[in-house]
Amino acid sequence: MSTIKQILNNRRARALLIFTVVALGFIFYFHFSVGSVAKSYLFNRQFSKTDTALATAENPSSKVFPEYAGIVPSDRDIVFLYQGLRESGGYFNRFEVYDYHLNKKEVIDLKIPATSNVLCYTAGRTIYTHSFFLYAYDHATGASRKINIKGLRVFELTSLNDSATAFLCLGEYKNGDRFETGFYKIDIEKDSITGRSVLIETAEHTNTPQLMLKYAGSFVADKGRYRHAYFCNKYSMIWLFDQQGDSTSSLRTLDKTPAPEVISDSRGINFYKRGATWNTNTGLVFRGKEMLVFSTRSAFKDCMIVDVYDRDALSYKTSYKLRYENRSSSDVYRVYPEQDRMTIAFTNYRFASFVYSR
Repeated sequence: MSTIKQILNNRRARALLIFTVVALGFIFYFHFSVGSVAKSYLFNRQFSKTDTALATAENPSSKVFPEYAGIVPSDRDIVFLYQGLRESGGYFNRFEVYDYHLNKKEVIDLKIPATSNVLCYTAGRTIYTHSFFLYAYDHATGASRKINIKGLRVFELTSLNDSATAFLCLGEYKNGDRFETGFYKIDIEKDSITGRSVLIETAEHTNTPQLMLKYAGSFVADKGRYRHAYFCNKYSMIWLFDQQGDSTSSLRTLDKTPAPEVISDSRGINFYKRGATWNTNTGLVFRGKEMLVFSTRSAFKDCMIVDVYDRDALSYKTSYKLRYENRSSSDVYRVYPEQDRMTIAFTNYRFASFVYSR
């Protein structure tokens, strides 16, 4: 106690003590605040001075649809999948197809297994998997054909140049004694792999269910130039491809969110590990020489955050706040672009169309 009194009575010692306490305070603050931001995978955005430069969102046209089982990827239409039990017995799968102005075009009954995973609707066909096997369902004949590409398990796919036979897919391929996850070009008529665009990872054992969760995301297309992109919704990676499906480049959005950790329980059920998984990007739109990316990595929860990247330089340019009913980017299910607008599907079965102001 006497030592403390001596320090307090000594001006130089007292000043040194105060400096030390303040310095330690700054160190602790910096450590925990920066650690918290890094753990949240946020970054300092440069917001545009006016939000309306992106889209006029004061009174967008909107529509609520009956609860559907999912939205099926399609290059030209909005396709809702309805599933359930028929009153007469048996299970049904049904498409309701709309244009981008939300006008109904047709209803299609599908004769496919109840537990099918529908991947794509295009050119009079529906591509789906069942028990990890790939099938093409012909709408005209009502028949399914198994696509026999030995060793390939497909997670997601998209058609190339509106082709009925050429596709780009994300999947796992058994190459000898190695299992290679990446993007592959396939021909569903010839039942063949025509090329590999990107190799993401290799393993000694198959791990399809966990990989499907790890790289979950969506393909999108730049219809004017037939460029393609694949973005993950729990990883900050975006891969870019040309109209033939060949890789052109890739980028990580500035949040730098790592790939999620996927674990299994004693029953073999796979799920994301808590504390090691973060939502990232929920939509991507090509517009001119820009890519508009809907990001969830933001402290703003009452608006959608749209980050703008240069399509060719792959550099960040600016960000916008898109406001609609206090919805955030986490509420975005899918984005449909047109020349003068984009239509957003939200997670509560509501659609809204936003007209560009420039």
